[in-house]
Amino acid sequence: MPLPDARTLAEAREDYERDGVACLRGVVDPAWIERLRDGVDQAYADLSEYAVDLTAAAPGDDADAAPKRAFWGDFSLWQRFDPFERFILDSPIGPLTAAAVGSERIRLFYDYLLVKEALPGTKTPWHQDFPYYPVTGEAICSMWVALDRTTLDNGGLEYVAGSHKWGMRLDRKSFTGVKSKFTPEEQAEIDAFEAGVEELPDIEAHRDRHRILSWDLEPGDVLIHHAMAVHGAPANNASSRRRGYAIRWMYDDILYTPRVNPSRHLRAIIEGGEPGVARGEVIRGSNFPEFAAAG
Repeated sequence: MPLPDARTLAEAREDYERDGVACLRGVVDPAWIERLRDGVDQAYADLSEYAVDLTAAAPGDDADAAPKRAFWGDFSLWQRFDPFERFILDSPIGPLTAAAVGSERIRLFYDYLLVKEALPGTKTPWHQDFPYYPVTGEAICSMWVALDRTTLDNGGLEYVAGSHKWGMRLDRKSFTGVKSKFTPEEQAEIDAFEAGVEELPDIEAHRDRHRILSWDLEPGDVLIHHAMAVHGAPANNASSRRRGYAIRWMYDDILYTPRVNPSRHLRAIIEGGEPGVARGEVIRGSNFPEFAAAG
């Protein structure tokens, strides 16, 4: 898996800093793509307790509705399936990401599989990644590896350029339209945390006010975006799957700040490593391997 040349990486750093997202072409070779596709099949056959069905709810659905899996995902693949483990540990994907965001070192946060099947599906609402994380510190990026040809027709990603610099912590959006259920105590904690959260602007209704970026991707192309970048994706309206493998990375010291609503799987991997991470500590340990930048 050859690394991009210095000029290409420098241009990616400029794009990432300015727009909050960068695209690198052909950085994951076909052999790795085939291994990762095999990993997707393994993951679908053995979903974890944290797997999510993100298919939009039909009228009358509630949180206990039967899974549809037109749009589904699962977490922490690298700790359960060999293709993902080998990709993270043996390929230069970590050093490449560090170089692309201009960091000397980078630490794995977690990995996440996102699949939009060739079925009547679900839009990904405009959102930031950061509000879903139980952390303090914004130096987090996501590398999204295209495992299929990806366009807006089958659910390709769109980004609001520069939105990572808005200085806004935006509200979390439900991907399905179904509200989670919380105890009164949990809801009180959520309400206290969200006192400083701002409502996400209606991007879709005012697309002309923003510079919106998207790319047609081939298998092996990658997108790298900042955790504060506002992004979304249309439904898959094509006859082809859209498999995306997202790897979240930390490129500065990120502190663990547990709270109710962010994903349960993150609390499990943060607290369950060797050593486990306590509230207010830097997230590091056996579940978060670290890599030096390429070049």
